[in-house]
Amino acid sequence: MSRELTLRGRVSEGFGEGGRYVTREPYLKYFIKELGAEPYPGTLNVSVEYGFEEIALICPPTRVEFGPRVGALLVWKGKILAGNRAVNNVLILRPLLSRHSPNVIEAVSPSNLRRSLGLKNGSMVILKLACGDTDD
Repeated sequence: MSRELTLRGRVSEGFGEGGRYVTREPYLKYFIKELGAEPYPGTLNVSVEYGFEEIALICPPTRVEFGPRVGALLVWKGKILAGNRAVNNVLILRPLLSRHSPNVIEAVSPSNLRRSLGLKNGSMVILKLACGDTDD
């Protein structure tokens, strides 16, 4: 049975690399399959209160392996809320090959999350992560 983890965080500036990865194989094929639509060519970076390793212990993600040259992702299906707005079709992820600090996770969606939710750097958001089934 799945459960949900709620995280609070702030939108943070990225390195401008998310769009390059989101739109390239093998990531693009995976995102289309999981989102049911082509993702917006960029990610929303969110600084949260916990590091991704701690989050993964509390709320098990799906680990997606793309190979040694491309790396792997920890992925949670979820949604993001800001004020009275929400986007429900979101993948929340952490690339294991990342230059971000451990408490920065990224969100991918078919929509431009900054525009859809009226966000700017420093905006407060709520992430709702669907936790994987811990019974293997």
